[in-house]
Amino acid sequence: MGRTLPPLKPVPLISIYCTLVIIGSIIHKFYYEEQQEHSYGTYTKKKSFVNRYFAKLAWAWTTLAIFVFYFTSGKSKKGKINSLIRYTIATLYWFILCRWAFGPGLFNRIQRQYGKCELPQRKVEGVEGDVNANNFISSTSFECQRKHKGRWIGFDVSGHVFLLVHCSLFLLEEIWPVLRKQVYHLLNQSTPVEKKRKAKIICLSCLFCLSFVLLWFYTLIITTTHYHHFREKILGFLFPALYWFIGYHLLFPKYLPVETKKLVKKMN
Repeated sequence: MGRTLPPLKPVPLISIYCTLVIIGSIIHKFYYEEQQEHSYGTYTKKKSFVNRYFAKLAWAWTTLAIFVFYFTSGKSKKGKINSLIRYTIATLYWFILCRWAFGPGLFNRIQRQYGKCELPQRKVEGVEGDVNANNFISSTSFECQRKHKGRWIGFDVSGHVFLLVHCSLFLLEEIWPVLRKQVYHLLNQSTPVEKKRKAKIICLSCLFCLSFVLLWFYTLIITTTHYHHFREKILGFLFPALYWFIGYHLLFPKYLPVETKKLVKKMN
């Protein structure tokens, strides 16, 4: 039994994110729900630097981080192919829910089906689409607030919560077994010098990925405490949790394993 990092236990991992969503929602309900965004601090507003250039582009940054890791991981050809397939599946899942599913993404379809935009009186004339007698129009929350400057009413799935949890779980599951392997080599006195040098490089790429996991966790704290209602956030959490469970704990270990069982058994 060699010294290394502990394995990534599924129950504690998912419990951390679930607890954050619940506690953040409680804080939002009793403290921030009645406040307007202009009263928030600089780093918690939607126009903050972190939100505009990192959180909203979370999958792009996650892609950058994971490909740096893939490039330096030293995996076999089969291992790299498996990694790329897992990345492609995760990307398609994000794309279908958030961007396009033979039309608008699934989340946008939910918004249009269960929500509406209340237009200011001055905006009613000249608006494209059907406007009813109460000045309501079918719209997503983004279009309502940004394009029509209206007030969105209805049910939404928190895309921010989905994206941040999806990115975090994906990165952790991809890098953690490899990081454990490299730490095992670094702490093993019989490991050759050249192998230790390669292990240090791989560990650095893992730390690069972990820096984004921490950033997404920080942004998730802001999102859960300052924005959205509880049911919107819990649904935003359940979608990536479902993907993570089915993918990394049912299908991938059998068909697209992250690491070989032989090495994992040796480290444990």
